[in-house]
Formats: sequence, C-alpha cells, structure tokens
Amino acid sequence: MPAMGIFFWLSVLGLIPAILALVLRQQEVARPAPGDIQAKGGLGHMLVGALAGLAFLSISIAAVFAGGVLLPIFAALVLYFCLRRVNFDGALHPLYRLQVPLAVVALFFALVLWINIIILIQGASNV
Repeated sequence: MPAMGIFFWLSVLGLIPAILALVLRQQEVARPAPGDIQAKGGLGHMLVGALAGLAFLSISIAAVFAGGVLLPIFAALVLYFCLRRVNFDGALHPLYRLQVPLAVVALFFALVLWINIIILIQGASNV
C-alpha cells in the first residue's frame, strides 16, 4: 500500500471517532442523560469536547498536509450536518458513556498519523 493510502485510511479511521465523540458531546449538552448531574458542567464532560476537537483539528490538518483538502472538507460537512441538521431527540442516551473512549481513539489515530508523516518527511524506514 502506498504511503498516501496509509495516510488516507489513518485520517478516515481517526475522523470517524472524533466526529462521533463531538456529536455525542453536543447531544448530551442538549439532552442530558437522566440522572447525570454533571452533564453540562463536569470536568470529564468538558474534557471530551476538548480532546475530540483537538483530534478532529489535528487529523484535518494532517490530512491536508498529506493528501489534499477533500477529506477534511467532507469531514467538516459531515460534522456540521450531524451537529446542526440531524435531530436525534435523545436517542443517543445509551451511547453517552462512549464519548471518552472515542475521543481517546481519535487522539491515538492523530498521534499515529503525525508520527508517520514525520517519519516520511525525514526519510526513515516506517517499520
């Protein structure tokens, strides 16, 4: 598989959990889970938005650097569509607890993507 194919799939695999975590965070703020007293102000909940946003931004910048602007534009449109146009009406309550793992997975893919880009720039072996 060529190097650009690896960057594309790392970007896609990182953007999916980042978008899901951001959508879950937005939905939890709009419609908190029953019995969750920290839904709008807890540090863990705020941390999810920061981690997922950082992962989304980092992967988008890396994707532009590695392969062009189409993937980040598509990801931004998907994120906008999910955040503003889709009305979930609280149907995502059971998935709220997956926010932190999704954000961490997205950050992991961002880290792997940037490490691979740096290795490619330096000309070292990626083994």
